[in-house]
Amino acid sequence: MSDKKPNISDMFVTLIAKMEARDLSGAKDIDGWFLCPCCQQPTLTEREEYETCPLCLWIDDGQDDGDADDLLPMSENEQTLTQARANFADHGDRFTADASRDAVVQTPARKAALRYLEEVRAGKPFDIEAFHTRLAKLEEHP
Repeated sequence: MSDKKPNISDMFVTLIAKMEARDLSGAKDIDGWFLCPCCQQPTLTEREEYETCPLCLWIDDGQDDGDADDLLPMSENEQTLTQARANFADHGDRFTADASRDAVVQTPARKAALRYLEEVRAGKPFDIEAFHTRLAKLEEHP
């Protein structure tokens, strides 16, 4: 069995090939808002521009379903998209539970935004304007 480390050049060639294979022309959007790859909510104005989702705090570095289990080199998220999605489902942000306690203040605005999503999951019709009103309050008081 070989303990040979991967060649850095090969790693970057693979990464560049994955990036070039991406096609965001069909990126999902709702009323001009793109879905965050982590929380799957319409929170981003652009894709792959390092915009931070105000809800889950994922930094959109271009990672998507095709490489969700990969830890991208130099990613500001410091975790895979799959891990971040599990964290969001568990407690409402991308961080691990321990890190979340230190990094994310559970303000009334944050609780209201997450509560709204729970209501939508329970059957309430989704209203993009109502959702973004809650997000705006979240950004006023992070």
